[in-house]
Amino acid sequence: MGTRSLTYIYNEADMPLVCLYRQYDGYPSEHGAELAEALIETKHNGIECLSASVIEKLKHGDWGNTYLYPPFAEQDCGQDYEYIIKDDLVMVIKIGMKGERIKLFEGYYPEFRFFCKNHDNKKVA
Repeated sequence: MGTRSLTYIYNEADMPLVCLYRQYDGYPSEHGAELAEALIETKHNGIECLSASVIEKLKHGDWGNTYLYPPFAEQDCGQDYEYIIKDDLVMVIKIGMKGERIKLFEGYYPEFRFFCKNHDNKKVA
């Protein structure tokens, strides 16, 4: 069974523009770390351009694991984690056993990268 995640990228009107579903390795030390690198390395011309670049980098040319889903906030896809990107801020939410939403992180891209590199998946309930 995989560790699923959803990644939302919001536009300037505070509406979800993109939702990426990841089937496995969705925890911060894997998906989060890849997402952080994509966000930091990407040169972009607005949030729409950033979204397209992030999708390209996360897809890796693979035919599986990462999918585009309809961008509806707080949907239930059996995800264990959610990543929310608004401008240059990222929030990481852990979905608990009873559906509770636990904020693990909120901060800027460099801080997000540090959080992901130092995250221990075993210590999260």
